[in-house]
Amino acid sequence: MQLDIRCSFIACLLIIFLKLPLLAQSIFKVETKGVRQALYPATQAEYFEDKTGKLTFAQVQKQPFVPHQKSSINFGYTSSTFWVRLQLHNISSTNNWRLLSFIPYHNYLDCWQKTKTGTWQHTQTGWLRPFNSRGNFEHVGFVFPLDLPTGATTTIYFRLNGYDPLTFPLELLQNQTLDLRFQFENLYYGIYFGILAVMLLYNLFIYITLRDRNYLYYVSYILCMLIIFSSSTGYLFRYVHPQLPFINLYSSRITMGIIVITTGLFAIHFLELKKYILWFYKLFLVNIGLAIIAMLLTGTELYSSATNDLLSFHSPLLLLAGILAWRRGHQSARYYVIAWSVFLIGATTITLRNMGLLPINSFTTHTVEIGSAIEVILLSLALADKYRILRIEKEQATYRALLIQQKANEELEDKVRDRTREIQNQKEEITQQAETLKAINDELKKANILIKKDRDEKVKIYLQEATEATNKLQQIQETLTQRGPDIAQKLLTNEINTAGELSIIQEKVRNEFPDFTTEIDKALADKKITKAVWQVGYCLKMGRSPSEISKILPLSNRTVSVYGTKLRKIGVLETVKK
Repeated sequence: MQLDIRCSFIACLLIIFLKLPLLAQSIFKVETKGVRQALYPATQAEYFEDKTGKLTFAQVQKQPFVPHQKSSINFGYTSSTFWVRLQLHNISSTNNWRLLSFIPYHNYLDCWQKTKTGTWQHTQTGWLRPFNSRGNFEHVGFVFPLDLPTGATTTIYFRLNGYDPLTFPLELLQNQTLDLRFQFENLYYGIYFGILAVMLLYNLFIYITLRDRNYLYYVSYILCMLIIFSSSTGYLFRYVHPQLPFINLYSSRITMGIIVITTGLFAIHFLELKKYILWFYKLFLVNIGLAIIAMLLTGTELYSSATNDLLSFHSPLLLLAGILAWRRGHQSARYYVIAWSVFLIGATTITLRNMGLLPINSFTTHTVEIGSAIEVILLSLALADKYRILRIEKEQATYRALLIQQKANEELEDKVRDRTREIQNQKEEITQQAETLKAINDELKKANILIKKDRDEKVKIYLQEATEATNKLQQIQETLTQRGPDIAQKLLTNEINTAGELSIIQEKVRNEFPDFTTEIDKALADKKITKAVWQVGYCLKMGRSPSEISKILPLSNRTVSVYGTKLRKIGVLETVKK
């Protein structure tokens, strides 16, 4: 019996001694460890998960809390409400401590701090409450001044609830250290936002100059990045819309949908996906349509994380499309691939941090910002490299065109030489024919001399034929000079054919109708009819129709009929019997 009592006593002592460290860990000692040094009380914080989200502060105080024992508090993406309890004991010589949570996007953050009188000071603030609800503006995050004199102990409760990841890093800093830190962060984000703004304005100017759609999509993407990061860091809320907290709920989510659209269009046109990867082109068109639907679902709260989930699916596809386009010969895609690789490393890091898989520190917090800055610079280089390649290709195409033009000029010169020889030969041939006509003209001139001696009708006719032949010869020579040998050749050939066919007709008529020949020749000699009427008369006497005559003489059917009527009136041709 005594042995059992001793064992029980020893067991109680062991339990007490084992539990004492746990009880000691629940109180965090606030002490000055160095200048500008931050303390991390989360290592001795405790938490309680309220899955219903309906417990009151009084009810939660009675619940068992679980020791956290990590340097930062991160519950990741969850629908539960989490309570954090922190006990602080000030052993330092100062009472100017600030409790800071630098991540600003806690949707609803409630704080209860126990005062000296034993009451609870309740602060209601958060991402979805006006900025002035924080009461302290020493940082863009959440700052809670502590009234904690030397040797005093206080208890603080935090209630975390919202749609975004419950990432709640806690730091204890003196107010001077917090001021210096905020100044440094302002400098850091000023440089970061300055890089984005400079790249936006620079590429906007290039777009206005070149009117290249790639630059428009790129500028739109940078603008979206400015909105997202200025919002997620709290600067947009503090300086632009401090009294409109509902904008925080939609600014980043809607902008993520716009990023899917702009990056999809940028990839389609910059990587020339229609040419290199047609199925990726169609996939990005589908993603653009899904982005519009996702923005509607997010805006109506039917599916609040629709744009975020779509962007998480879309981002690796942008990198994969760049890799495939690079492998298939798109040279500028190398900058594109490097840019998206750097950005995705940062985006993956912060995603894993928000999920609670990575710790909260400067690396996991700022990698995505540094990656995005490098990305926009590399994408700008990618666009410049694309234009460099286009310029080289244009110069090469111009050089090839000059070679083709030079070759075409040489071929044209050869053809001109050949054509010149042909024209020269035709000219010589026409000259010979002209000489023949001249010889005929000389013969006709001799006939003109006979007219002076003999005034009979036949000589007069010969005179008219000689005059017309002379005129024709002159006309052919003028045509040769003005219009070239081809036209002169055709005119000469027509005249020779017409003269030959008329000669045959006249010879037959003279043999078969001598009386008619005498009458019509006399009418021509007496100038009762013209040479054209005289020629028509011979053709009509031979029995040719007006349409056939029109093919021999340059006269219309109607003119031929009129000339025939005239010959009948003067009695040269017999009247047509009806």
